[in-house]
Amino acid sequence: MHRNQLPLILALLWAMTSPVHAAPINSNTAFAPHQGESILRLQYRYLKAEDDPSDQDRALHVRGVTGVYIYGFTPRFTGILAVPYLDKTLGLTNEDNRRITRDSSGVGDIRTLLKYRVFTRDQPGKTHRLGLFGGMEWPTGNDNATDRFGRLPQGLQAGSGSYDPIIGAVWTTQTLQWELDADVGYKFNTEANNFAFGDVLFYNLSYQRRLWPRSLPEEGVPAFWYGVLELNGTYADNNSIAGREDRNSGGHTMFLSPGVQWVNPRWVLEAAVQIPIVQDLNGSALEVDYAATMGLRFRF
Repeated sequence: MHRNQLPLILALLWAMTSPVHAAPINSNTAFAPHQGESILRLQYRYLKAEDDPSDQDRALHVRGVTGVYIYGFTPRFTGILAVPYLDKTLGLTNEDNRRITRDSSGVGDIRTLLKYRVFTRDQPGKTHRLGLFGGMEWPTGNDNATDRFGRLPQGLQAGSGSYDPIIGAVWTTQTLQWELDADVGYKFNTEANNFAFGDVLFYNLSYQRRLWPRSLPEEGVPAFWYGVLELNGTYADNNSIAGREDRNSGGHTMFLSPGVQWVNPRWVLEAAVQIPIVQDLNGSALEVDYAATMGLRFRF
């Protein structure tokens, strides 16, 4: 073995065998933990949406912390549990032209997913993976909260009250310097409380590249800085109320999401901002100003 090949081989082995690596911040990856290993991910997210900024009749702020537990049942079969805690605040002007605030907080709807890797192709300095995933979003959040004005609007509730199946597929290509992830999925939103959110088609494309160190050392595998650039998109159908479509809901939104990651063999620290570049929304649906994400994940 040539001495100059050693850093490349060590880095490739680390990338192939460690479940903690550069990965998407706001989307999915086909990589998974080893059999019997776990990944815990804690992520804070803030989102601001409002009407025309010059009007600001309605302004929505959503803060959430989500804990995600990932377990490797087999080298190909992975289980995922996501538990969100949400704090939502809506400011608006009422019929008397007075500014009021309505808010809710609490545990949201829990997600359980199963992911199965159906394809693997390893090449010198490169690997390709394809996974299929499916699961359910369960009605664990409070979907009947009230305040002094009455029952909160459904979109302001912590939970939906409905059982919502999810299916999708994810592709990953990883080399020694970069990783590319692409996923697409569909969420079937069912009815509860005489209300149904529109079904959602989601898609993501993520590119991660090692920024530092630019060249690998001859001994050991250090921590890494990665730059991340994502496209995150959703297309949502109209909500329905008592079987009638709400034409002021749904539409297509796409974010450009630059971020950065500090990657160690056991943990990853990450942050990203999401900037809307497409908002083709229906009627008077609120437009997103921006969103931001910070997270920490580690394996054990």
